[in-house]
Amino acid sequence: MSPRSGEVLYRLVEILDVLLELYDGNLDGALRWMTSPNLTLASERPVELLVTGPGLRAVLHVIRSIEHGLPV
Repeated sequence: MSPRSGEVLYRLVEILDVLLELYDGNLDGALRWMTSPNLTLASERPVELLVTGPGLRAVLHVIRSIEHGLPV
């Protein structure tokens, strides 16, 4: 595995960990959120944004907003 691939994999695991907490351990719900177009993210699928630092931060921002009941 290349260092770049390892970094993206780490980001994916990091996000899934946060989502599993948000979805009370429901892996199907977390994966569905990750792979569905998200209007807040310009209709991008969150999983596709994890390849860049800004994309990761945008996904985390949306998740944190959801956790705190803020509009997204």
